[in-house]
Amino acid sequence: MDYNEQLQTEEWKEKRKEILKRDNNQCQRCFKRTKQLHVHHKIYKRGCFAWEYDNKHLLTLCSFCHEELHRLIENSDFVNFYASLNVNETDACLTLFYIEKIIEQSGESAGIKMINQLLMSFIIKEDEI
Repeated sequence: MDYNEQLQTEEWKEKRKEILKRDNNQCQRCFKRTKQLHVHHKIYKRGCFAWEYDNKHLLTLCSFCHEELHRLIENSDFVNFYASLNVNETDACLTLFYIEKIIEQSGESAGIKMINQLLMSFIIKEDEI
């Protein structure tokens, strides 16, 4: 069964509903509530069906933020840099999205400290995969 077929199954529809409810039916990047919400897989595991992922690896995004996230992930320099830090692409992208807001609201010096703390919280431990 290919990925698009998996997204049509009852199992995926139930998992999707569970994640949307957990995330209060709003995008976890821009926090907008819209009818165009997607559930994004932070990682992909060979041999796993879309609904078999642990909830911590699923994230609600609006269609705009989801497309923007995938555009950023496709940037190989960006992906290689964060892979070297053992940070998954989704969390790295979300970090970049928040950097602008943090610096805008806190000023550059305080923003940089907050960004470092945020990046450290996204380090993936092998037992979490």
